Amino acid sequence: MSCASGSIIARGALCSRPPGCEPTFKWNAAVESSYYGRVIDIPESYPLRRSSLGFDAVPYGVGGIELYQVGELEGAQTGYSVDTEGRSLTGSDPGDWSSDWIVFGFETACGDPIFLSSGQPHSVFTAMHGEGDWSPDVVAPSIEKFWDCLEIFRGFAAGRGSPGELEANPPNDTEIEAYLQALLRCCDGDPAAVAFWAAQAEIGMDDERWQLRLERLLATGELS
Repeated sequence: MSCASGSIIARGALCSRPPGCEPTFKWNAAVESSYYGRVIDIPESYPLRRSSLGFDAVPYGVGGIELYQVGELEGAQTGYSVDTEGRSLTGSDPGDWSSDWIVFGFETACGDPIFLSSGQPHSVFTAMHGEGDWSPDVVAPSIEKFWDCLEIFRGFAAGRGSPGELEANPPNDTEIEAYLQALLRCCDGDPAAVAFWAAQAEIGMDDERWQLRLERLLATGELS
């Protein structure tokens, strides 16, 4: 899990819409809403891929990852790219929220957003909230790679979806090694992206051996 602070925050409230103002989805990779009059540029493949997942969340221990439904994407931008009145919160200065970032999920331990870039290759990031500015960390090199990493994480999380389950079924070294190696391949060898998924699986939190290995991974790009 990754946290900006020690507190766990609840999922941000989604905007309510009056009857007849539901957003429409177009295959030109845009999500439109007549309520705010805004367009959210999402990858053309996103609506179908998200709708076909068959799940909304992958819990693990005390945390995990949760994804918004396609119809929730507009409201999910509130507090990031827009305020509650629909006014822009984006900027071009260091630490500003970028106008091409689109929130589509969050990690559940602390509520840090998971968002993609509307530009190719639609890289996926997270950033700690509550820091006074936004400093993105890579989650996956593209949205397509994100889906693959999510499935790897989901497989690793099976039977470990709560603190009690994780205590009863902790991963062994062989499982952890295989998990991280699969993520390295999926993330095109990017150690920073692998570090995000390692944190979601609480690897290295209570085991100094794995903490040191992850530190070496970030320093050298190799899992030795």
